[in-house]
Amino acid sequence: MGQQNNTAKAKTSSKSGKPKFDIKVLTPIILSFFVSGMVGTAGLVTNNVQNSFGLSDSSASLLASSIYIWFLVIPIPTGYIMNSLGHKKTVLLALSLSIISLIFPIIHYSYLTMIISLSILGIANTILQISLIHCKYYFTYTR
Repeated sequence: MGQQNNTAKAKTSSKSGKPKFDIKVLTPIILSFFVSGMVGTAGLVTNNVQNSFGLSDSSASLLASSIYIWFLVIPIPTGYIMNSLGHKKTVLLALSLSIISLIFPIIHYSYLTMIISLSILGIANTILQISLIHCKYYFTYTR
């Protein structure tokens, strides 16, 4: 009996022989980098909001902490979300939340709106990172 070869091969187009890229696969990956990059701008956002509203340093630091506090709170609920929705839908949920968080300040720009927006962005980034780490582990060690 012959053994089957389980190595993954890249899809190639019939004309050129080059790997074919599926936009449905690349779009969530590119958007994931976008969301992670948005969290990296927390310092810039904090400085701009502090200047816009004349906030003290302690009030402005509340903005930055509203992003990073969710790394403590959200990982376990993200596991439950992944078990019920699946990996792909969890990543899409995180991307949807990040879009919502970016729309809030456009609709109404205030200190409270910025805290809510950055909190939602922190939740989205946490969900995204946890689900992508779990996807990497799943596809690396279980196949």
